[in-house]
Amino acid sequence: MLRGAPGLLALAICANVLGIAGFYFTNTFMIAYTTTYLKIPRALVLDCLLIVSVMQFLITPLSAYIAERVGVHRFLVATAAVSVLTPYAMFTLVDQGTLTGLTLGVGLAVAGLGAFYAVIAGYVSDAFPTRTRYTGISMAYQLSGAIFGGLTPILGTILAERAGGAWWPLALLFSAIAAISLVSVLALRAPRERQMLRAA
Repeated sequence: MLRGAPGLLALAICANVLGIAGFYFTNTFMIAYTTTYLKIPRALVLDCLLIVSVMQFLITPLSAYIAERVGVHRFLVATAAVSVLTPYAMFTLVDQGTLTGLTLGVGLAVAGLGAFYAVIAGYVSDAFPTRTRYTGISMAYQLSGAIFGGLTPILGTILAERAGGAWWPLALLFSAIAAISLVSVLALRAPRERQMLRAA
């Protein structure tokens, strides 16, 4: 895999960033941010995340169904593009400090990245040749988690500290996460279509 298609592997790693790093941002970093800088009670934040988790549970099968109807590539591009914009609305709502504001804000971000996450694995797997497919998708997912998932809360904490709790650098971080996946999905279209033609 490393010798034969390192570029394809790099694209697959980056395509997974939104689904993995995005969840670390909303489910891990946001707990620290809201309790430390907005002084929102931890119990309130956890209640919000519980509601959002139930919402995500419902979004996953619905997203897969919609993607099959409109086209997987188009669906992923749309959800990644929307996710570039959602953090600004998310932080504006979260700043209200209420359960409703928290749930709507975080839920909006999770709706986009959750829909993306529901479909990206199948999309990425189709880009790899059959001989190296399992290794390729496994390495892509695990390396994306280790690199981007692990670094996202750390980077968010550094940005929040240096900005004195201001949310705009954090929104830009989330936008960058979504943009990385958006560009990678666009770049994966050609190799994916080649593999699907060979399989046919």
